[in-house]
Amino acid sequence: MKCTVLILCLLTFAAVWNFISSVDIRFRKYEFDSDISGYRCIPNETVFEVENIPDPPQCGRLCHLNNMCLSFSYQPDSYKCIGCRLNLGIRANSYESYPGSLYFHTKTFSETSCKEISESYPSTPSGLYKIRLSESKKTPTVYCDMDTDGGGWTVLQNRYNGTVDFYRNFSEYENGFGALNGEFWLGLKIVQEMTYQGTTEFRLDVTTVDHVTFTETYQNFYLGKGPHYTLHLGKPECLRLL
Repeated sequence: MKCTVLILCLLTFAAVWNFISSVDIRFRKYEFDSDISGYRCIPNETVFEVENIPDPPQCGRLCHLNNMCLSFSYQPDSYKCIGCRLNLGIRANSYESYPGSLYFHTKTFSETSCKEISESYPSTPSGLYKIRLSESKKTPTVYCDMDTDGGGWTVLQNRYNGTVDFYRNFSEYENGFGALNGEFWLGLKIVQEMTYQGTTEFRLDVTTVDHVTFTETYQNFYLGKGPHYTLHLGKPECLRLL
């Protein structure tokens, strides 16, 4: 009898698994994120808004059944469920205040560069995003250029109109300064740790006062550890005039 029951159970499991495979059901595990609870995705990143949803598990089910939904906010007072097309933690300007709501995402983001974000979310625009540094486990905000030469570039410095003073002391260059949506220097500490995480490519764009742009790229770019932060660059590709 035990053998018969076991065989029946195995046959039942096989039948269920074949059904799941045939309809392409994907299992997702949602994690509660207290840092982004009280917020919701902005309208441009919203997949759906549904009212009269009794609890977070039912809201998660709606997100699970929608291929475009990667996270959701649930408002227990109004029973509203809001599905989002990305995990809000990776993009600093992708959410807005929604008091009292609970936020859940599919996974803790693990992207260590703008390149990885671009590969994970191909249609994402240029803007501010969070990345994860492997060694320190910090999650700094960086500016990702998703338009230039295929996108996926982590911008280290942006200097174009003189609004930010770049005559700074070493400590400021080590920790970074300026505003990421304007002129800035990202900081030697972040750059050093980023360039130790894998294969890198360095792109230098310089525009003259008469609007002529020169571009040069280098492979295997990295900085040695502090306090010297020695610069290492591979052979440059040909200088291009744009």
